[in-house]
Formats: sequence, structure tokens, C-alpha cells
Amino acid sequence: MSFTPGASVQEPGSPQEPPTHRRQIPSDILCDRASFQTKGRHISAPFDLRHDFDSLSMEPANLAFFEETFPKNKGYTHDSLFLYIHLSKPPQPIPKSFAGVPVLFAPTVDGPIPFAPSLVIPRGHWVPGRQGQIATHLNYRDKKDSAWEPLFEEIRAHFQSLAIPITEVIYFGYFVYIVLADQGTDMTKLPCRAAEITCMYMFEHEMQRPTPLHVRPGTEDAGHDAAVDDSNYKTLQPGVKVCSDFVLDSQASLSTTLGARVCDQDGNHYITISADGFFDRIGAEVFHPSREHGRLVGHMTKRIGNTGVGLLSLCRGESYVNESFASTDSNAPSHVTGLRSAKQFDVVAMDSPYTGYFEGHVMATSRRRNRDDDGADKQQWAEADWIFKSPGSSEQLPDGVCGSIAYDISDYKVLSFFQCEIKEGPWKGWCVGTSATELLKRGYT
Repeated sequence: MSFTPGASVQEPGSPQEPPTHRRQIPSDILCDRASFQTKGRHISAPFDLRHDFDSLSMEPANLAFFEETFPKNKGYTHDSLFLYIHLSKPPQPIPKSFAGVPVLFAPTVDGPIPFAPSLVIPRGHWVPGRQGQIATHLNYRDKKDSAWEPLFEEIRAHFQSLAIPITEVIYFGYFVYIVLADQGTDMTKLPCRAAEITCMYMFEHEMQRPTPLHVRPGTEDAGHDAAVDDSNYKTLQPGVKVCSDFVLDSQASLSTTLGARVCDQDGNHYITISADGFFDRIGAEVFHPSREHGRLVGHMTKRIGNTGVGLLSLCRGESYVNESFASTDSNAPSHVTGLRSAKQFDVVAMDSPYTGYFEGHVMATSRRRNRDDDGADKQQWAEADWIFKSPGSSEQLPDGVCGSIAYDISDYKVLSFFQCEIKEGPWKGWCVGTSATELLKRGYT
């Protein structure tokens, strides 16, 4: 396929410009206890549980603040990542976080509140302590460091020396998940700890990752489903619908979501898209909102390795604003301000033509093996973010969300590029995206 960069945009008809930022989203802002009931769903506090969960029970003033905020609570438990509050009926609107950590509500119980294992993180497979540990010269027990590359390299090298293939290493701060490729792995060879933190294991088939990812057959949008924002926007922006050309000679196409504008080291501008939604094909045509009812807006001219992120070069005459859709409170969009690496507990927002606005917390980062092994050991791994959807979000994200950006609600930096939500199995409800770090280390901003 060939095309001329900068060629005039090809339009089947003049698009009708819908009202600017017409998609309405809830405004969820950080707030104190007094404003919680009317304005916010992220409750700030004079203490920060992200660094020390014990500060809630050890400091009387902190516990008093908690009791005043949730006066009818019957107690709480935590797993060092999530705060579980026991209430017969959660307050409305349901809070998304308290003192910096995600909050979930559990049913009330009679008698003392027992310490319970995590309700949302699978236990995985444990190995006996007598099997020893690796990377004893490192200590990540109290570190919770987002820069955990040394730990990953120790784990990768150790399993390579054992000739045991792994597909992903997921770092939660005080423990690490190691995903084993082969169900027949000899578990007696596996370490119980690495760098002073617990290792838990899961087999790749137990992850139940969706295949293919969250791309949507374009034929499913026929008839203009009212739940789908398939407006033909004259000015493009993050969260609008884009579609591939027909697959070979069929009448099938794939629908995904437009991402953010990025800039390379030479000053060239691109828009991020889902490479999976365009068959990983350099030169693929990109239509908005669809092949049948829209216009050609550009071509996928680059891929970011095998990460699933592609780069769109716009046709001449196309315009783009790096702004989210407006909130109902401020009636003003938020300007997406660039890229950065995610940190644990970052609150991110996403927007797609199939869901509208929703939020989540970055709870872990990972190194996952690329789908295509090019034989270069250092290039086989890509960075990813694991995001837990906030209470009140869609029960299950529909196909078509792939390509959406996850941006921090405080500094509006893009942290991740959505790839999939796991719909079944022990990780059900968790979302995974390619980390913006993959673009940053290649010189994009």
C-alpha cells in the first residue's frame, strides 16, 4: 500500500460538527470530608495510607477522622493495597478512594472483623519457604519502588538459567507475581522470595487474557447504536471512534479508540492508536468514525515495537486537540499534557466511544513478554500497567476500548494505553495497558 503524506483528506461528505465536547462525564475531584457528599468521590485526609496502612489504627486522630467520615461502619480490613470498609449500605455516591488508596465496601459481619485475604487479588500458587530466595543483595520489602528494573532483571536471569519460561512479572510493591508459561513446570525449583518480597505464581492459561484484544468488529456498529458515540467530529481528540479498512475482500473492519498526540525527537507529531485494530500493518488506512459513514483521517505509519501501540499520521487538513471531553461540573475539557511513567495508586481516567468516562487506580506495573519474539533478549519484554476499575464503573468494558489513553486526573499526563480488560477467571475486572514508558524511552514526549 502506498500513500502520499500530507495528501488532501478524502471525505465521503462534509461532516456535521457535533456540539463541542458533547460527551458528558461525571466530575470526580479530590475533596475533603465536608465536600464529599456533594462534590467528590476521592476523599482526601490529613494522612496518607499509600505509605503506611497502620497509621489508620495507630494514630487516634486518624481513626477519629475515619469514624467521622464513615459513621456507620462496623470496622475495616486491608491487604496493604485496598481498604475494605464494612458497612451495611455504602454512602452515595460510592467513594472511589480514601486517604490515597482505593476503597471497597464489604458486608457487615457479627463479632470482630477478621483479617481477610484480598478480595480482588488472586492468591496464586505459593511455594514452601524452604525453597529459598534469590536476589538477596536487594531489599524491596519496604521500598515499593516504581523503578524496579533491577528486581525484574534478577528474576528474568534466574528463570532463564533454570530454563523455565515465564511470560510476565507483575510487581505489587510488597509481593511479585510470576506468570509461568508451562503448566508442567517443576514447582520445587521455584524460589519463594526475591529481594525480600514474596513470590506468587500463576500459569499463563490461568490468566485468561482475552484474545483478540478489545477491538470491535465494525459491523457491530451498524445501525448507529445509541450507546455508541459514533459522531463524525470535524476536530479529532482523545476518545473518538476510529475504524480500519475492510479486512481483505470482506465487509468486516475493526473499531477502536483514538489516543493522544505525541512528538518524536525530530519534532514530528503523531496520534497514538491501537496497532491491533489495524492488523499491525504499516500504511493501514484509519477512518473516523467508520469506513462506511465517515472519512479517511490518516495512516498508521509507525509501530512502537511489539507493544500494540501504533502511530497515526494525519491527512492534510485534519485537525486534532489533545483535550479530554468536558465534565458536567466545569463544562471545560482537560488538556492532556504529555507522558510519564505510572506510580502505584495513581488515579487515572479513560474515555471511549463505547463507555464514556470512567476511572481506575494503577495498582501494579509489569514486564510482559512480547507476542513476537525477534530473538533479541532485551527486546522481548514490554512494560505494562495493571489498573483496577473504580466502583461504579462499567461492569464489563465492551470491545472497541482498545487504544484509549489512561491519564492521571491530577496532572493530566498519559500513563498508559489501554489494551484489554480480563473478563473471566481470577483477574476478572482488571485492565491492562501498555505503559507510556515504552514511548518515553524511545524519545517520544
